[in-house]
Amino acid sequence: MKTKLEPFSVDTVREYVPVIQAILASYEVSLADPTIDERATLRVSYLEKEFGASKLIHTMRLLDQWLQDTPFKAETFFFEKKKSAKWKDMLGIISKKLMQYIHAAPALSFALSRDGDVSIIGTDKRGKFKHGTQLLDLLLLIATHKGYTKTSKLAEMLETNTSTVQNTKKKINAALRRMFSTHEFIQGEPGPGYRVNPKYEILVID
Repeated sequence: MKTKLEPFSVDTVREYVPVIQAILASYEVSLADPTIDERATLRVSYLEKEFGASKLIHTMRLLDQWLQDTPFKAETFFFEKKKSAKWKDMLGIISKKLMQYIHAAPALSFALSRDGDVSIIGTDKRGKFKHGTQLLDLLLLIATHKGYTKTSKLAEMLETNTSTVQNTKKKINAALRRMFSTHEFIQGEPGPGYRVNPKYEILVID
């Protein structure tokens, strides 16, 4: 039975794992203080220098969703709790959620060669992208980058424009849908750009 997860992709959570682990590690040490539960808040602003404000803020937004319907809340640079709550319980909630994501497996794993051969690992289902085409070049670029890649960056690497990248992405999704009945293999967002759908995993073979 699969564990129900919030609407954060495995890929997104993995991007913030180092920040979450740093928070857990620092607070584990703090738990040795017998008066810690008298504190209504615990700050995380000290991690801004190490990880950057943007990454820390996004991590706290993610953690705030994990802490919904609990006595805890994650604000921009600190956690807060209800008076009777124990900080160790918050760490337990976060640790449990983190393990759910770390161990969550993609629905399908694909292998892609630089010559254009593509297959579902562990099956005899295979397809082919023509070598030297923009479809294969874009798919390889997205497959070899973790998380989102901005459309403008992809256009620059392919020496083309963003409109062509957008149309090529649609053609890749249509081709993979015909080959393997996938749904939106490449996902797009207006700001972040494009990424492989977290439901799928793709291994590029040299």
